Amino acid sequence: MERLSRGSRGWVLANFAFYGSIGSLLATLITGVIVGSNYVVMHYVFMTTASLIFINAINAWSIESADPSDQVITEPLSMLRSNRKLTRFLLINTLFAIVWSFAWPLFPLAQVYLLNMNVEQLAIVNVISGVSTLVLQRFVGRWFDRNRKLVMFLGRFLLVTFPLSYALANNVYVIYLANTVAGFTNSVSNVAYISFVYDNSEDRRTAVSLYNLFYGVGTLIGSLISGALVTVVANYVGLKDSVRYMLLGDAAARALTATLYMSV
Repeated sequence: MERLSRGSRGWVLANFAFYGSIGSLLATLITGVIVGSNYVVMHYVFMTTASLIFINAINAWSIESADPSDQVITEPLSMLRSNRKLTRFLLINTLFAIVWSFAWPLFPLAQVYLLNMNVEQLAIVNVISGVSTLVLQRFVGRWFDRNRKLVMFLGRFLLVTFPLSYALANNVYVIYLANTVAGFTNSVSNVAYISFVYDNSEDRRTAVSLYNLFYGVGTLIGSLISGALVTVVANYVGLKDSVRYMLLGDAAARALTATLYMSV
């Protein structure tokens, strides 16, 4: 995708993500219709999924890649020392990954204990998110090519919508409305941040590897801290209030960390 998207990163990567989103949404809807409440059928869904992944892996093997001899190879530590702009971005992105993933263990607790959501309502949330992503993905790709810094900032800043909505909502319709924002934030995540890595590195293989490594470490840290902390706080204020207060705190942390993207 790096080779194909030169000159128009946002538009090309947005199209790639657009068709992936179509497949994801269709798969979600089809699986929901087939399985329903008959969970035994999930065995066949998993087997079908495994088969499709295997076919996709064979297809990926046939894709022509760049000649390795043409690639600039850089040691990861050397890249971090020499490429200050990329290093700063990776650190900011890792910090955001921590505060972003901090809410992940809290969302299921909020869905069950704050809003009493059922399976059908969770499915509606996923469909709204998927449809809004399809609608906005190409628009975001074009916009990113014109104003990258602003799109990167908004893509992170608007993620405050989700912890705020779960912390403050008094019914599930607020959550439905909030998930229309997911179309924008998902679209930006599919395009903007990996494009920044492509555009600010010569050895893109090493750079992408570092991007995924830092992001993975950040999400692991944030999720583990949140899971441990909610257990402690719940002993003092109760589970419902602990989830609500921690979601509000995470929303503030997301907003503050998002502003750092304006400096990259």
